[in-house]
Amino acid sequence: GYLTREQILLLLTADPGSGEVYAPDWLIEDCHDRGLITPGDGPGRWRLSGDGWDAWNALLD
Repeated sequence: GYLTREQILLLLTADPGSGEVYAPDWLIEDCHDRGLITPGDGPGRWRLSGDGWDAWNALLD
């Protein structure tokens, strides 16, 4: 699917090891709704989902 500029920027800032992401709440909600991220290891922590990793890899190809 089509990703917005903001979604792409969030993916590109993900930690390449853990997949952890940091973003404003509105963008977290947007990317979670799209299935790109999943809750991380604690409150307010988020990381790439399987689909998020796929999109991340596609962006880096």
